[in-house]
Amino acid sequence: MTSTAATSPAFLELRDIGKTYQISRTQHVVAVESVSFSISEGEFVTLIGPSGCGKSTTLRIIAGFLKPTSGEVLLQGRPITPLGPQDRCIPMVFQNYALFPHLNVYENIAYGLKARNYSEEVIAHDVAMMCQMLNLVGTEARFPDELSDGQQQRVALARALVLKPKILLFDEPLSNLDARLRLQTRAQIKRMQEMLNITVLYVTHDQQEALSIPDRVIVMNKGKVIQVGKPREVYNHPKTPFVADFIGNSNFYDVCVNYNFPNRLDYTAT
Repeated sequence: MTSTAATSPAFLELRDIGKTYQISRTQHVVAVESVSFSISEGEFVTLIGPSGCGKSTTLRIIAGFLKPTSGEVLLQGRPITPLGPQDRCIPMVFQNYALFPHLNVYENIAYGLKARNYSEEVIAHDVAMMCQMLNLVGTEARFPDELSDGQQQRVALARALVLKPKILLFDEPLSNLDARLRLQTRAQIKRMQEMLNITVLYVTHDQQEALSIPDRVIVMNKGKVIQVGKPREVYNHPKTPFVADFIGNSNFYDVCVNYNFPNRLDYTAT
Protein backbone atom coordinates (compact mmCIF):
# COMPACT_ATOMS: atom_id res chain seq x y z
CA MET A 1 0.00 0.00 0.00
CA THR A 2 1.30 3.44 -0.84
CA SER A 3 1.28 5.98 1.96
CA THR A 4 -0.95 8.97 1.38
CA ALA A 5 0.18 10.90 4.42
CA ALA A 6 1.45 13.83 2.36
CA THR A 7 -1.86 14.47 0.60
CA SER A 8 -4.63 13.06 2.79
CA PRO A 9 -6.15 14.90 5.75
CA ALA A 10 -5.35 13.58 9.21
CA PHE A 11 -7.52 10.65 10.22
CA LEU A 12 -6.02 10.40 13.70
CA GLU A 13 -4.23 13.37 15.22
CA LEU A 14 -2.42 13.92 18.50
CA ARG A 15 -1.82 17.52 19.55
CA ASP A 16 0.76 18.20 22.27
CA ILE A 17 -0.16 15.13 24.29
CA GLY A 18 1.46 14.95 27.71
CA LYS A 19 1.16 12.46 30.58
CA THR A 20 2.64 13.07 34.02
CA TYR A 21 2.40 10.74 37.01
CA GLN A 22 2.51 12.27 40.48
CA ILE A 23 4.60 10.05 42.75
CA SER A 24 4.51 12.25 45.83
CA ARG A 25 3.85 15.86 46.74
CA THR A 26 7.24 16.89 45.42
CA GLN A 27 8.01 14.22 42.82
CA HIS A 28 6.52 13.45 39.45
CA VAL A 29 7.45 11.41 36.39
CA VAL A 30 6.90 12.62 32.83
CA ALA A 31 5.90 9.61 30.71
CA VAL A 32 4.94 11.54 27.56
CA GLU A 33 5.87 15.13 26.71
CA SER A 34 4.35 17.27 23.93
CA VAL A 35 3.75 14.36 21.55
CA SER A 36 2.21 15.45 18.25
CA PHE A 37 1.70 13.45 15.06
CA SER A 38 -1.02 12.57 12.59
CA ILE A 39 -1.97 9.44 10.64
CA SER A 40 -3.90 9.30 7.36
CA GLU A 41 -6.81 6.96 6.70
CA GLY A 42 -5.67 3.50 5.63
CA GLU A 43 -2.08 4.14 6.72
CA PHE A 44 0.05 1.62 8.62
CA VAL A 45 2.32 3.38 11.12
CA THR A 46 4.74 1.83 13.60
CA LEU A 47 5.66 3.55 16.85
CA ILE A 48 9.10 2.41 17.97
CA GLY A 49 11.44 3.18 20.83
CA PRO A 50 13.23 1.61 23.80
CA SER A 51 11.40 0.34 26.86
CA GLY A 52 10.04 3.22 28.93
CA CYS A 53 10.07 5.75 26.06
CA GLY A 54 6.31 6.40 26.30
CA LYS A 55 5.06 4.51 23.25
CA SER A 56 2.62 2.23 25.11
CA THR A 57 1.41 5.17 27.21
CA THR A 58 0.69 7.07 23.99
CA LEU A 59 -1.23 4.08 22.62
CA ARG A 60 -3.34 3.78 25.78
CA ILE A 61 -4.18 7.48 25.62
CA ILE A 62 -5.45 7.02 22.06
CA ALA A 63 -7.52 4.00 23.11
CA GLY A 64 -9.01 5.92 26.05
CA PHE A 65 -7.54 3.75 28.81
CA LEU A 66 -5.50 6.71 30.09
CA LYS A 67 -6.41 10.38 30.30
CA PRO A 68 -3.66 12.73 29.13
CA THR A 69 -2.43 15.43 31.49
CA SER A 70 -2.40 17.86 28.56
CA GLY A 71 -3.21 17.99 24.85
CA GLU A 72 -5.97 16.39 22.84
CA VAL A 73 -6.70 13.44 20.56
CA LEU A 74 -8.79 13.93 17.42
CA LEU A 75 -10.38 11.23 15.26
CA GLN A 76 -11.55 12.40 11.84
CA GLY A 77 -11.25 15.98 13.10
CA ARG A 78 -13.45 15.34 16.15
CA PRO A 79 -11.97 15.67 19.66
CA ILE A 80 -12.32 12.35 21.50
CA THR A 81 -10.15 13.08 24.56
CA PRO A 82 -13.11 13.20 26.99
CA LEU A 83 -14.58 9.92 25.69
CA GLY A 84 -14.05 6.59 27.41
CA PRO A 85 -12.80 3.54 25.49
CA GLN A 86 -16.33 2.17 25.14
CA ASP A 87 -17.33 5.25 23.14
CA ARG A 88 -14.35 5.37 20.78
CA CYS A 89 -14.56 2.01 18.97
CA ILE A 90 -10.78 1.86 18.76
CA PRO A 91 -9.92 -1.76 19.62
CA MET A 92 -6.46 -2.78 20.77
CA VAL A 93 -4.59 -6.08 20.36
CA PHE A 94 -2.46 -6.62 23.45
CA GLN A 95 0.89 -8.28 24.01
CA ASN A 96 -0.64 -10.87 26.38
CA TYR A 97 -3.70 -11.45 24.11
CA ALA A 98 -6.16 -10.56 26.97
CA LEU A 99 -8.60 -13.33 26.02
CA PHE A 100 -11.39 -14.25 28.40
CA PRO A 101 -10.29 -17.62 29.84
CA HIS A 102 -13.88 -18.72 30.64
CA LEU A 103 -15.10 -18.11 27.06
CA ASN A 104 -14.38 -20.31 24.07
CA VAL A 105 -13.01 -19.03 20.76
CA TYR A 106 -16.44 -18.27 19.31
CA GLU A 107 -17.54 -16.41 22.44
CA ASN A 108 -14.30 -14.43 22.64
CA ILE A 109 -14.60 -13.24 19.05
CA ALA A 110 -18.31 -12.52 19.43
CA TYR A 111 -17.92 -10.59 22.69
CA GLY A 112 -17.79 -7.08 21.20
CA LEU A 113 -20.65 -7.78 18.81
CA LYS A 114 -22.86 -9.02 21.65
CA ALA A 115 -22.01 -5.92 23.68
CA ARG A 116 -23.26 -3.85 20.74
CA ASN A 117 -26.52 -5.86 20.62
CA TYR A 118 -26.05 -7.38 17.17
CA SER A 119 -28.46 -10.16 16.23
CA GLU A 120 -27.40 -13.80 16.61
CA GLU A 121 -27.53 -14.23 12.83
CA VAL A 122 -25.14 -11.31 12.23
CA ILE A 123 -22.84 -12.48 15.03
CA ALA A 124 -22.70 -16.04 13.67
CA HIS A 125 -21.98 -14.78 10.14
CA ASP A 126 -19.26 -12.31 11.17
CA VAL A 127 -17.52 -14.73 13.54
CA ALA A 128 -17.51 -17.40 10.84
CA MET A 129 -15.96 -14.94 8.40
CA MET A 130 -13.20 -14.05 10.85
CA CYS A 131 -12.47 -17.69 11.59
CA GLN A 132 -12.22 -18.37 7.86
CA MET A 133 -9.93 -15.40 7.23
CA LEU A 134 -7.61 -16.16 10.15
CA ASN A 135 -7.45 -19.95 9.87
CA LEU A 136 -9.42 -20.57 13.06
CA VAL A 137 -12.07 -22.87 11.60
CA GLY A 138 -12.43 -25.91 13.85
CA THR A 139 -11.26 -24.14 17.00
CA GLU A 140 -14.53 -22.35 17.80
CA ALA A 141 -15.42 -24.57 20.79
CA ARG A 142 -11.94 -24.58 22.31
CA PHE A 143 -10.87 -22.42 25.26
CA PRO A 144 -7.78 -20.17 25.33
CA ASP A 145 -5.71 -22.60 27.41
CA GLU A 146 -6.29 -25.23 24.73
CA LEU A 147 -4.75 -23.06 22.00
CA SER A 148 -1.19 -22.40 20.90
CA ASP A 149 0.29 -18.91 21.29
CA GLY A 150 -0.18 -18.29 17.57
CA GLN A 151 -3.83 -19.34 17.71
CA GLN A 152 -4.47 -17.15 20.75
CA GLN A 153 -2.93 -14.19 18.92
CA ARG A 154 -5.20 -14.80 15.91
CA VAL A 155 -8.27 -15.00 18.19
CA ALA A 156 -7.30 -11.65 19.72
CA LEU A 157 -6.91 -10.20 16.21
CA ALA A 158 -10.25 -11.66 15.11
CA ARG A 159 -11.99 -10.21 18.17
CA ALA A 160 -10.75 -6.75 17.18
CA LEU A 161 -11.34 -7.05 13.43
CA VAL A 162 -14.86 -8.42 13.74
CA LEU A 163 -15.95 -4.98 14.97
CA LYS A 164 -14.96 -3.56 11.56
CA PRO A 165 -12.96 -0.75 13.15
CA LYS A 166 -11.66 2.16 11.15
CA ILE A 167 -8.51 2.20 13.27
CA LEU A 168 -6.77 -0.61 15.11
CA LEU A 169 -4.04 -0.40 17.76
CA PHE A 170 -1.37 -3.03 18.41
CA ASP A 171 0.74 -3.06 21.58
CA GLU A 172 3.77 -5.29 20.87
CA PRO A 173 1.46 -8.13 19.76
CA LEU A 174 4.14 -10.55 18.56
CA SER A 175 6.67 -10.40 21.39
CA ASN A 176 5.49 -13.72 22.89
CA LEU A 177 5.82 -15.65 19.61
CA ASP A 178 8.85 -17.51 18.30
CA ALA A 179 10.80 -16.06 15.36
CA ARG A 180 9.14 -18.11 12.61
CA LEU A 181 5.61 -17.53 13.92
CA ARG A 182 6.38 -13.85 14.32
CA LEU A 183 7.19 -13.56 10.62
CA GLN A 184 4.02 -15.41 9.60
CA THR A 185 1.75 -13.39 11.89
CA ARG A 186 3.37 -10.12 10.86
CA ALA A 187 2.63 -10.86 7.21
CA GLN A 188 -0.92 -11.87 8.11
CA ILE A 189 -1.54 -8.61 9.96
CA LYS A 190 -0.27 -6.57 7.03
CA ARG A 191 -2.39 -8.56 4.56
CA MET A 192 -5.54 -8.07 6.67
CA GLN A 193 -4.84 -4.36 7.04
CA GLU A 194 -4.54 -3.90 3.29
CA MET A 195 -7.55 -6.10 2.55
CA LEU A 196 -9.84 -4.24 4.95
CA ASN A 197 -8.21 -0.79 4.48
CA ILE A 198 -7.83 -0.29 8.23
CA THR A 199 -5.73 2.47 9.76
CA VAL A 200 -3.14 0.86 12.04
CA LEU A 201 -0.87 2.20 14.77
CA TYR A 202 1.54 -0.56 15.77
CA VAL A 203 3.81 -0.29 18.82
CA THR A 204 7.00 -2.34 18.89
CA HIS A 205 10.59 -2.19 20.13
CA ASP A 206 11.76 -4.60 17.40
CA GLN A 207 13.62 -2.64 14.70
CA GLN A 208 13.13 -5.24 11.97
CA GLU A 209 9.41 -5.39 12.68
CA ALA A 210 9.14 -1.61 12.76
CA LEU A 211 10.81 -1.15 9.38
CA SER A 212 9.40 -4.09 7.41
CA ILE A 213 5.65 -3.49 7.42
CA PRO A 214 4.67 0.18 7.84
CA ASP A 215 4.11 3.11 5.53
CA ARG A 216 5.76 5.38 8.11
CA VAL A 217 7.77 5.07 11.32
CA ILE A 218 7.54 7.25 14.44
CA VAL A 219 10.63 7.04 16.66
CA MET A 220 10.24 7.97 20.34
CA ASN A 221 12.70 8.40 23.18
CA LYS A 222 12.29 9.72 26.73
CA GLY A 223 8.63 10.57 26.13
CA LYS A 224 9.20 12.62 22.99
CA VAL A 225 8.85 12.06 19.24
CA ILE A 226 12.37 12.18 17.77
CA GLN A 227 11.75 11.48 14.07
CA VAL A 228 8.87 10.65 11.72
CA GLY A 229 9.33 9.34 8.20
CA LYS A 230 9.19 6.44 5.79
CA PRO A 231 11.20 3.39 6.91
CA ARG A 232 13.95 3.85 4.31
CA GLU A 233 14.21 7.56 5.09
CA VAL A 234 14.54 7.00 8.84
CA TYR A 235 17.08 4.22 8.31
CA ASN A 236 19.22 6.05 5.75
CA HIS A 237 18.88 9.59 7.11
CA PRO A 238 18.55 9.53 10.91
CA LYS A 239 18.17 12.98 12.41
CA THR A 240 19.96 12.24 15.68
CA PRO A 241 22.68 9.88 16.96
CA PHE A 242 20.01 8.11 19.02
CA VAL A 243 17.93 7.27 15.92
CA ALA A 244 21.03 6.12 14.03
CA ASP A 245 22.10 3.87 16.91
CA PHE A 246 18.64 2.52 17.72
CA ILE A 247 17.42 1.84 14.18
CA GLY A 248 20.55 0.31 12.65
CA ASN A 249 24.18 -0.64 13.10
CA SER A 250 26.20 2.56 13.12
CA ASN A 251 29.75 3.75 13.59
CA PHE A 252 30.30 7.03 15.45
CA TYR A 253 33.34 9.26 15.13
CA ASP A 254 34.46 12.24 17.16
CA VAL A 255 35.39 14.88 14.59
CA CYS A 256 37.48 17.97 15.13
CA VAL A 257 37.20 20.60 12.40
CA ASN A 258 40.37 22.57 11.66
CA TYR A 259 39.09 25.96 10.57
CA ASN A 260 42.54 27.00 9.32
CA PHE A 261 42.08 24.46 6.52
CA PRO A 262 38.39 24.67 5.57
CA ASN A 263 38.65 21.91 2.98
CA ARG A 264 40.15 19.41 5.40
CA LEU A 265 38.78 17.48 8.38
CA ASP A 266 41.03 16.19 11.13
CA TYR A 267 39.28 13.42 13.00
CA THR A 268 39.98 10.80 15.60
CA ALA A 269 37.93 7.60 15.63
CA THR A 270 36.69 6.30 18.96
